[in-house]
Amino acid sequence: MLNGFNPCIPQKASDGRLYVEFKYDGILLDGVHHAPNTRAYFKYDKDKKLRLDTIEVTDRIGGYQRGHDACLGKPVVYSAAKSSAEDWMKVKRMWRVNYFLFGEVVTHLGGTHLNIEQYIVPMMRNV
Repeated sequence: MLNGFNPCIPQKASDGRLYVEFKYDGILLDGVHHAPNTRAYFKYDKDKKLRLDTIEVTDRIGGYQRGHDACLGKPVVYSAAKSSAEDWMKVKRMWRVNYFLFGEVVTHLGGTHLNIEQYIVPMMRNV
């Protein structure tokens, strides 16, 4: 997460844990794909290593496909200690997919190809 394909800077929660959040608010869904908002909380263990603590998943309620706060359900919290092994693996996979999509679509495609290339191409032609 800190140096992968989508390096991100964690935010600090009120309880001192660090979190990374990926939100699909404002994105119209097609009624087929599942796109929940996810927030992963991390904390330091006794060896001062950053470890995944919990993951919150917030779905859109009632099949509502537009994203804004009025249509979001309550977050469901998953953790290795309190969730079944199967549920914990599923929610980790869901968070990783969001991490990948935001990394590739928002950061890489949007931030690099669609934004920076418009400056790089003329610069290379004229410098």
